[in-house]
Amino acid sequence: MHSAIGTMVATTTSFAALALGMAQGAFKAFVEQAAKRPPFNLPYPTMADMASTQVVAGKARAVINTAASVIERQADEIDRRALAGEDFHPSEEPEITMDLVHQIHACLQVIDGLQLALGSSTVGLANPIQRFVRDVHVLATHGAFRIDPMAEINGRDIFGLEPLPMLAALSSPPPGKTPPQAANGTFPVPVPHPA
Repeated sequence: MHSAIGTMVATTTSFAALALGMAQGAFKAFVEQAAKRPPFNLPYPTMADMASTQVVAGKARAVINTAASVIERQADEIDRRALAGEDFHPSEEPEITMDLVHQIHACLQVIDGLQLALGSSTVGLANPIQRFVRDVHVLATHGAFRIDPMAEINGRDIFGLEPLPMLAALSSPPPGKTPPQAANGTFPVPVPHPA
């Protein structure tokens, strides 16, 4: 319904929600497994009885709850603007996208931490945690969701620098400049290379 900026915000929100769902699923599996599994080298009945496992669980839940709040806030704003017929302005996109990409990476760190706390049994194909680990890493390493490039785009915005003329950043060319391929209204034709 809206511009490329609105589409990017909505798409990034959707992918952040996927990361959140993975973190929630991994957390549920972690709690279930820790309650049954005895530790490898400590004299507790289960891993859930260990203070270190309890600390991991407490921190993980806090990160998941925070991610849910940020993602739901953006989803609510997308819905509000869609109903009102409003779009997102290009100047809003860097901050919104950075907030969402940060949540993707926070979810990744939670899932990795849950796996490390439970141990090597989580890498078996029958264990759902290995799937969450793999899938969240695929999501977080996609070019649009890599945290350092997104932080740079966001940082340029913070310091009032012109956005980089890149499609991935969804920025427009600097004022007064037209991309070379669109100067005459046509786009270049690929040059065939000899085989």
